Amino acid sequence: MKALNKSLIIGNLIVLLIYTALLFSQGGLTGMLGSAMLIAVQVSLNIIAAIYCFIKKDRQLGKSFLLSAGLVLLIGFSTCWGGVMIDGKLGPQ
Repeated sequence: MKALNKSLIIGNLIVLLIYTALLFSQGGLTGMLGSAMLIAVQVSLNIIAAIYCFIKKDRQLGKSFLLSAGLVLLIGFSTCWGGVMIDGKLGPQ
């Protein structure tokens, strides 16, 4: 895998880490819903970028965007759900 593709995946995961940490510092339902919305946006943008790359015949970059979308979805969903379970409450604090 090219260095550009690795940095694309790592960059996506760093962005996920930053907004997840910022939103879960608010706690409760606000953190969970905000994180879920941003995860959906990030995954959608990665899928759109992958489709664009496949249309432009750059299969390697398209695969990297799809892998990024899958990782963000998997890690983001797990973090979102786990953060709510650790917090133990969904209502206002």
